[in-house]
Amino acid sequence: VNPAAFRARETGLDLHVFAPFFRPPRPTTVDLPCSPRVPFSCASRRDKKVIFDVCGSHGLLGALFLAYGRTEQVVVLDKFQPASFANVREALKPFWSPDASSLAGASRGSSASDPSGGSTREIDESIAQYGDGDVDLAEATVENATESEIDGEVRGDLMEFVIGDFRQSLPSLLSSRGRPEELAVLACHACSYLTDDVIDMCVAKGVDFAVMP
Repeated sequence: VNPAAFRARETGLDLHVFAPFFRPPRPTTVDLPCSPRVPFSCASRRDKKVIFDVCGSHGLLGALFLAYGRTEQVVVLDKFQPASFANVREALKPFWSPDASSLAGASRGSSASDPSGGSTREIDESIAQYGDGDVDLAEATVENATESEIDGEVRGDLMEFVIGDFRQSLPSLLSSRGRPEELAVLACHACSYLTDDVIDMCVAKGVDFAVMP
């Protein structure tokens, strides 16, 4: 339907049936009261010392928490380590420098859209550079970062990858990596009953968690 032609013949039944589609109400500015939950969340939220990215695969979720200074270290847990893990880490590593602790301190006093002096656009461009599948930095990253693989755990200064079933490794990690209030568990891809397992482990250890079933 041509809107201009329709407006010229806005008569009869057509006017009442179809006119609302071509004459929507103009948006107005509405002053909504700020929910008390928002300032409470901002005041009570604490950055974590270690974040565990359960079923994290490429580790992008945890890497972004590092880039925005919300944690000092990330541990990714999954049964297999894909090559994209090294690619994602290499793409976002410039936003972690010189170390996560100083980045976290600087980020607390700056805008979340400007981590490590950069911008969200720069982060997106950096991810795109390494995320097109044409670059494989898996071997080079392990060598250049002087990491070691011990008992299924790939260790690094800021980001680690623990290979295996998280139901066996997560409880001990939660007990050994710091006080419960310093830790948090993220699980975006722990599907089905794995979501329940994550919740049960975190509740038992008194650790904050966020899951997306």
